[in-house]
Amino acid sequence: MLSVGIDVAEARKGLDLVALDGRRQIVGSLSHATVAQVAALIAELRPDVVCIDSPPAWAAEGRSRSGERGLRGLGIAAFSGSCDRFVGA
Repeated sequence: MLSVGIDVAEARKGLDLVALDGRRQIVGSLSHATVAQVAALIAELRPDVVCIDSPPAWAAEGRSRSGERGLRGLGIAAFSGSCDRFVGA
């Protein structure tokens, strides 16, 4: 299985991407990439799953999402992003 994760930042920072194989080994990565560069690498790698980290808004209350706290509990570093629910829904 091949998985790709994409971190969306503000336009001046670009996109960060990492591709992991079934053994969780890095098989591809991009930093500060454009949408076209990310699309090209995804087309080349043909991953089974693509995960995008793009919170809809900053949390109105609290300091992190439940998913981020869960990752930290597993020893995986995660920056705090937004609330658990879609803001404005």
